[in-house]
Amino acid sequence: MLISEISMQEEMYTSEIASYRTFTFMDIFFEVISAFGTVGLSLGVTGGLSTIGKIIISLLMIIGRLGPITISIALFKNHKEKGENIASYPKGNILVG
Repeated sequence: MLISEISMQEEMYTSEIASYRTFTFMDIFFEVISAFGTVGLSLGVTGGLSTIGKIIISLLMIIGRLGPITISIALFKNHKEKGENIASYPKGNILVG
C-alpha cells in the first residue's frame, strides 16, 4: 500500500493538479488493519487512494471476511487421486428405539 500511494503522490506533485492529499504511514496502516479486521472504521483515506490501493483494500476486506485459515486450506489442501472424493464423512452406528 505504501509503495502504490507514494508513487501516486509523486505523480500528483509533478502534475498540475491543484488539490492533493498526502497520507501518513499511520493513516494507511489504520485503513489496512481496519479492512483486514472488517470493523468498518475509516479515516476517510479510502476515497483518496489510487486504483491499486482500492483494489488492495478490497482484497484485504475479502480475505479478512473469509479468514486466513479458510483461504489457506482452500488453496493449499493436498487432494488425493482424481478418483477419490475430496470430502470425508464420519461413520457411526446409531441405535434407534
